Amino acid sequence: MFINGSPAEAGMIVSLSVSNPSLSILIPTATTTNATGHFAAVFIATNGTGTVSIIATLPDCSGTIASISITIIDCSQPTATINNFNAAQSPICTAGTGGNTSNLSGRVFVNGSPAGEVSVHFQVNDNNLGSVNPSSVTTDTAGNFNATYIANSNTGIANITAALPSYGTNATTSITINNCGG
Repeated sequence: MFINGSPAEAGMIVSLSVSNPSLSILIPTATTTNATGHFAAVFIATNGTGTVSIIATLPDCSGTIASISITIIDCSQPTATINNFNAAQSPICTAGTGGNTSNLSGRVFVNGSPAGEVSVHFQVNDNNLGSVNPSSVTTDTAGNFNATYIANSNTGIANITAALPSYGTNATTSITINNCGG
């Protein structure tokens, strides 16, 4: 705090308030200056987003007032889901014995709305059964994604995971792979 361009003397009482007490509090609401005119308080956002002003006054020096604005934002991690992640065809055949591919598709939602430009990474539980091409994709503006599972020459059940690394979310689907040769 400065008074007439010089630091306030030590021990001056500073009264603190916020312009919108429904959004925040200050602890303490009154403090004192130190030898260099500094004082401290803790600002706590309590209820939602918005802009508040912190107002500091010197009760012993009428007309001395200072204020700053603080914008409160929502810092919570957005939630993401993968809806309808599935394989278009299951079972499929091993390589060389019939149709050995299946389209994988799904849709990504962030905070309940379709989310474009989200990176989706694929992993197969057993790489001896096949792979996903491409191994990662980006959702379109409606949150949709597509990739292709390609079976190798081994039979079994492939569990494919679609993961959203930015959100820590994933979904799994399965494809049965049979030897379709005669």
